[in-house]
Amino acid sequence: MKGKITLFFYSLTLALNYYLARFLGRNLSRVNSSSNYQPLPWIGINNSRRTQGTIERWDKMDQYLISNSSVLDIGCDVGYFVFKSAEKGCLAWGVDDNIFSNLIANYAKNKIKLSNSQFFLQRIDDKNVNLLPRFDYIIFLSVFHHWCKEYGFDGASKMLSDLIKKTNKGLFFEMGQSEMGDKYNIPKIQGDFENWLKKFLEDVSGKNVKCLGKFHAFVDKGKKEAERSLFLIY
Repeated sequence: MKGKITLFFYSLTLALNYYLARFLGRNLSRVNSSSNYQPLPWIGINNSRRTQGTIERWDKMDQYLISNSSVLDIGCDVGYFVFKSAEKGCLAWGVDDNIFSNLIANYAKNKIKLSNSQFFLQRIDDKNVNLLPRFDYIIFLSVFHHWCKEYGFDGASKMLSDLIKKTNKGLFFEMGQSEMGDKYNIPKIQGDFENWLKKFLEDVSGKNVKCLGKFHAFVDKGKKEAERSLFLIY
């Protein structure tokens, strides 16, 4: 009897999650237009806070990412880069610690039916970053400054070094730059931030680093425009 009750509540939870994800997926651009981040054109969501920059960054990464590779997107939001990687023929995994983003991503996956895409509700932190399996590529965009805020710049740098060791072919990197507030613990840089960041990534990785260009970003829910440099560490 106890097993049947457990199964019932498990099934009920799955059903509730499905319908919540369905509602969020259908209404994201309408009820959450001030905070939604990535577009999901596969299910009709074409406008988001960072649509232009998201598409521009993928177009550039697509030139370097090899098909039939394994890809991990850390902080994947609703899964744009995961779905694009899966379409390219990669085995693509996305992790994010936001339950609503995770529900939307899984709802979209069920609609798109890309079996080589997977999404997990997971927080990557200082205790588990070194436990991640290896991937051919890791996509790590606009997350590092949040690590800096929580763990300090030195702590975040150590975590980034551990993360880079989990890649076989390359890590795509982007972070909030000089537009970020003091609470993010990002060093104050005199001169060109892009040059400083490239040197930092070379030092922390011991690998080659290539800047792939600057792309549109936003700060404070779109109230301030900014551009961020995208790098490939390989």
